[in-house]
Amino acid sequence: MLRTYIKTILIVLGFGLSSCNSQTTEVITVVNEEEFNTLLANNSNAQLIDVRTVNEFNNGFINNAENIVYDINFKNKLEALDKTKPVMVYCKSGGRSAKASKILEAEGFKIVYDLDGGYDNYRKKAQ
Repeated sequence: MLRTYIKTILIVLGFGLSSCNSQTTEVITVVNEEEFNTLLANNSNAQLIDVRTVNEFNNGFINNAENIVYDINFKNKLEALDKTKPVMVYCKSGGRSAKASKILEAEGFKIVYDLDGGYDNYRKKAQ
């Protein structure tokens, strides 16, 4: 009985210690239009990227955005960005930016903000 009790305590302690070491830091944060604007205003070193097509970008964009089209060469285009600075990413409606955010995370970027609903939602809220 004492042996079972000690074994149970060791198992519980083991789980407790392993959970302390498994704290994860989220790299990608999906934010709404208001949060996105606040982050832009308060992060002068943030890198704002628009992953839409050139035609979509030419029809309107968020001020100071750099157009880095999400395509087969997207990963190579990221070399121009600083992995230690926050990246703020958006597309038309949120699908491409979600995929782009995952690539940014996989490539070692530390902080990524993804605009929920994309440029369409952003523009709608601004009206």
